Amino acid sequence: MKLEQERRRFERVLFETPAKLIDLEGEWPTKVLDLSLKGALVEIPANFNRSLGESFLLEIALNSDIIISMDCTIVYQREKFMGLQSNFVDLESITHLKRIISFNSNNSLDLLERDLSNLISND
Repeated sequence: MKLEQERRRFERVLFETPAKLIDLEGEWPTKVLDLSLKGALVEIPANFNRSLGESFLLEIALNSDIIISMDCTIVYQREKFMGLQSNFVDLESITHLKRIISFNSNNSLDLLERDLSNLISND
């Protein structure tokens, strides 16, 4: 686990909340377990038969007016969980993600600024 943490370039925060995965074939309720500016860890929904590399829209409704939308790809699956890598996040969603991460992080704002810098340099 230590090596995985060293390779990780984006701060992750625990943030459990309901969400849904959406594609052209339907939508599945799920639960977000943690978030970063570049992805999320979610529970694998019931009757969800998708493979690594497949893409979905992850929607996280913070309230009736605020929805974070991330176009994501499945990068790993283990037992009941799967890791999603974000391919695209709109400006409004990234603003809300930044706030969630800063409010829930034990680390300094310098790390959040580093994450934003990494995100910009990768795109």
